[in-house]
Amino acid sequence: MLRLTSKTFVSNLRQAQRRCLHSSNSLLKAEFFNMPAMSPTMNEGGIVEWKFKEGDSFASGDILLEVETDKSTIDVEAQDDGILAKIIKENGTKDLAVGTPIAILAETKDDLSNLPEVPTEGKSAPKEEPKKQESPAPKKESTPSKPPSSSSSSSSFESTKADPKQTLFPSVASLLESNNISKDEAFEKIQATGPNGRLVKGDVLAYLGKITKDSVSKVASFIQSNSKLDLSNIEKLQIQPKQSAEKDITKDSKKQSKPKPEPKIIQQTFDLSQLQLQASEFSEANGIQFDLTKYIEEASTRAQQFAYQKQVIESDYYDSVFEDLIALPTNLDRFNVKLDLNLGSAQPTSSFGNVSDLLDFVESKSSFNNSTISNPTVSIKVTTNPKISDSEAKANAFIKKFQTYINNPGF
Repeated sequence: MLRLTSKTFVSNLRQAQRRCLHSSNSLLKAEFFNMPAMSPTMNEGGIVEWKFKEGDSFASGDILLEVETDKSTIDVEAQDDGILAKIIKENGTKDLAVGTPIAILAETKDDLSNLPEVPTEGKSAPKEEPKKQESPAPKKESTPSKPPSSSSSSSSFESTKADPKQTLFPSVASLLESNNISKDEAFEKIQATGPNGRLVKGDVLAYLGKITKDSVSKVASFIQSNSKLDLSNIEKLQIQPKQSAEKDITKDSKKQSKPKPEPKIIQQTFDLSQLQLQASEFSEANGIQFDLTKYIEEASTRAQQFAYQKQVIESDYYDSVFEDLIALPTNLDRFNVKLDLNLGSAQPTSSFGNVSDLLDFVESKSSFNNSTISNPTVSIKVTTNPKISDSEAKANAFIKKFQTYINNPGF
C-alpha cells in the first residue's frame, strides 16, 4: 500500500484550527472536513476505512483514514491534535467528489453539542454558501471602461466575507494598525479575496481606496486559475525506431569521416662527378682504395642517423624533460629511403681503405684540386610516414645531410 500525506488535508485541518485565543463559546464550533484531493488530477475518490470512531481523540501524526483513488490507496495523516466529532461518509463509500464533506472535526475544547448541519446530497458544505449569497457585487463587475478581457477575468472570481477565526498576515495586521482599523471592524466591513475567507493586503488597500477593487479581483482570479496543474497539453513523445536511427548514425559517420592522410614522396637526383674527382685525387695521394657504392650507402646511413637525432633548440622556453614527455618515440620509422646509383663510366679501381675512415676524413673538409672524370649520379626516393607528425621534417633533415656528404666531401 502506498503511504502519502495529503497536502490538501493538512491545509484544511490547519485552517480549521487557526483560531484566536478566546473564551467565548461561539468560537468553539466544529467544522467540516472535506474529501481531500490527493493529486492535481484527482476528481473523486472513496473511503476505504476510518481509523477512529466518532468521539475518539487523535494526535498529530495519527492516520485518520485510508482514501482510495483510481491508482492507489493513500493514508491521510493528522497534522494537529483533535476529535473526530462525526463521520458523515462511512467505510466503503465510493465516487465521492473532491470537496464533499466526509466528517466533522473539532478541537478538544470545542462544543460538540452544536455541530453544523450535514448538507444533503447535491449541496455544498455550509462554508461555501456565503460565496453564493454574497456573490452579486455589481460595482466590481460592471465597470464600462474596462475591456472585455479584463471584465471576464474579474467576474470569474467573487470576494467573500472575511473569516473572523483567521490569523492575520503580518502585512495585513500592520496595515490595519497604521490606519486605526480594529480586527473586528476589518472582519465585518472588508471583503476577502484570499482562500477560505482570508484577508490579504490588497483587500485592505482596496478598502482604503488606494487601489481599485477590480485589480484585486484580477489578481485573485489569476491565482485561482493557476492553482491546479494543467496536464491537458502534454503530448506523447514519438520515439524513433532503432533501425532507422542506426542507419542515420552510419550515414552521418560516413559524411563526417575525414580522408586518410597519404604519405608524401620526395625525389631528388645528385651529381657524383665532384665526389668521384676528389676521391680519385685523394686515393692517388694516399694509396687508399675507394668504393663509390659503399660510400653512398654509408652516407645514407649516417644521414638517417643524423635526422633521427634529437635537435637541440636554443630557447629560454625549451625544457628537455618536458620535450621527452610529449615527443614521439625515436624508434618509430618516420620515412623510408630508396637509392638508385648510376656509376656512368667505369669506376677507378686503385687500392683504397675503409669507407668509414673516408667519411670521417670527409667531415674534416680537406680540399684537393679538381680533375675531369665521368659523370655518375645517385637518385633518392624518400617516402614519409603520414601517421607521424614530424616525419616530413625528419625526411628533409636527411636529404640536407645526405647532400652535404655528396656535394662537399672535403677530401
